[in-house]
Amino acid sequence: MKRRPVLAIIMLTSMVISSALIRAAQDENAADHGWPRVFKTADGTTYTVFQPQIVSWDGFTLKSYEAVAVQLPGAGQPLYGVAYLTARTLVDKEERLVHLDNQTISAAKFPSAPEKESSILKELRQICPKYMKTISLDRLEASLAAAKGRKKADPPLRNNPPRIIFSQKPAILVYIDGDPRYSPIKNTNLSRVLNTRVLLVRDSSGKFYLHLFNGYVEAPTLSGPWSVSRKLPKDMMVVENAARSSQQVDMLEGQEDPQTYQKPALEKLQPQIFVSTTPAELIVTEGPPRYVSIKGTELLYIENTSANVFKYMGDEKNYVLISGRWFRSGSIYGSWEYVPGKDLPGDFTKIPDDSPK
Repeated sequence: MKRRPVLAIIMLTSMVISSALIRAAQDENAADHGWPRVFKTADGTTYTVFQPQIVSWDGFTLKSYEAVAVQLPGAGQPLYGVAYLTARTLVDKEERLVHLDNQTISAAKFPSAPEKESSILKELRQICPKYMKTISLDRLEASLAAAKGRKKADPPLRNNPPRIIFSQKPAILVYIDGDPRYSPIKNTNLSRVLNTRVLLVRDSSGKFYLHLFNGYVEAPTLSGPWSVSRKLPKDMMVVENAARSSQQVDMLEGQEDPQTYQKPALEKLQPQIFVSTTPAELIVTEGPPRYVSIKGTELLYIENTSANVFKYMGDEKNYVLISGRWFRSGSIYGSWEYVPGKDLPGDFTKIPDDSPK
């Protein structure tokens, strides 16, 4: 049954209370600080919660789902899943904010680690009400419009292999969502690539500049070769300051060294850069791949990478686990195909409990 627009407007209006009353109940979370939002628990687990996707909102009750990445201490790769949220909303039109109250997380689904779902759900029920108290009204309205435009039936799950890139030295993957879309920057000869989360800029000559660590790298084309920029366009700092102010751009500044507390610098480290306009996965090995056998099986795994890469000697195929899905190929640089879990070689079920894998 279609909801009457007038009713929605009335319900929304009824929840618009005075800004003074709302601000009286606010704390340090009284702003939309951008997405994703990252939280770390006392045991060292890091939760990354991505922007909510709206299922429904009648001006009072919000129902949404959020992609969540959980980085467990000592784990090579994070677990990815979805949390389902219901909350009461209070709208502050003056500040263009929506305050989330009475939050309930009904479920958390992590297909690659179902045994951890209950503990993750417990943590999320504590984290989200405390740190996810507000969301921009503009974001919410845009997400609601997108939700109304989606078909009711979910599209079939696609298991097309991503572009899988192997590198034997430090590397960074820059993902562009399709062909680059350029937006000219007013009063400059520069244009930003909009459909990427990083700060990627092109000048009038066609040269590209990418913010990385504590500086910039440049290339004549997106495919490279990339080198450290020695001289930047005069208006680059204007672009950078605007990007930082938006809090929506990943500046690729890297993580602090846990011992020196220093972030990486281009003077010491110049990683290889891969740019992809299609879904891609970057797997980095510390030098040439080093294979180690798994006792009691015909499996080998690459030990000098945080990724899950195996070779089954029974068919001489390589197997890679990416976001809960398996892919295989005759070469780590070759053509990959999706493999349902039930079709994996039986030796995967024989991996000993004390194996690193």
